[in-house]
Amino acid sequence: MTFKRFISTVTGAFIFVFIFEYIVHAILLKDIYSTTSFLWRAEDVMIQYFHYTAMSQFLFTAAMVYMFHSLSKEFSFIEAFRFGVFVGLAIAAINIGTYAYMPISFKLSILWAMASIIKCVGTLFVACILYNKKKPEENSEEETKEEN
Repeated sequence: MTFKRFISTVTGAFIFVFIFEYIVHAILLKDIYSTTSFLWRAEDVMIQYFHYTAMSQFLFTAAMVYMFHSLSKEFSFIEAFRFGVFVGLAIAAINIGTYAYMPISFKLSILWAMASIIKCVGTLFVACILYNKKKPEENSEEETKEEN
């Protein structure tokens, strides 16, 4: 994978992650978060830290794409699903563990866990779509040039 192709794949997948996280946290879980408002920054304060959120999402996306490309035999949807579920389950385990040390509902920790699995699979599906956009002949030529 060339650097240009990596960056374009990560950028597109990042857009998915950004939108997905917004839908999950700002829309779907908003009511649940309001019951534990003492845990979170106020919305007007949170905006001051927005760049940390975006940076975190971008680094997550870049790491997922890089690991998937490095560790998978092919950039296919089946491999993306397998890898996404595997990494998603690892992250989900951490999400479920938050119930033990944060005063949140078990439902919220399970919802975070489910969202993590969906986000990981979705990120890699988008990466596959973007990475495989070129015809297979162009892919093999590009990879050959990269190896030389």
